[in-house]
Amino acid sequence: MRNQMNEQDDRAATELADMNRDRLLFPAPEKDHNGEPRWDGSEAERFLGIDITEGRHKAMPPRELRATRAAYQQHGLQQFRSHIYQEVMKRKFVKQYYAGNRNTHHN
Repeated sequence: MRNQMNEQDDRAATELADMNRDRLLFPAPEKDHNGEPRWDGSEAERFLGIDITEGRHKAMPPRELRATRAAYQQHGLQQFRSHIYQEVMKRKFVKQYYAGNRNTHHN
């Protein structure tokens, strides 16, 4: 069993190294299929998480919130608006999911 675990660890390390090499050879495209900058991993995505946590999305409409940071303005208003709603819905789901699992007892 120990040999099998060592083989799995070696295989996982090899796969990780291969994946990292492939990412260097084939990086993610800078633009999405609509020609807009990628949202995933962007500075705008990080800032939006902060702004939603602080409730700024409730204090102003998406157009005004988008104007507050240069990183937001790299993305179109429609894309930005959809990411606000997506992040809010994700947080509601996660909150509800964990609240439901807290009350579940497995016998």
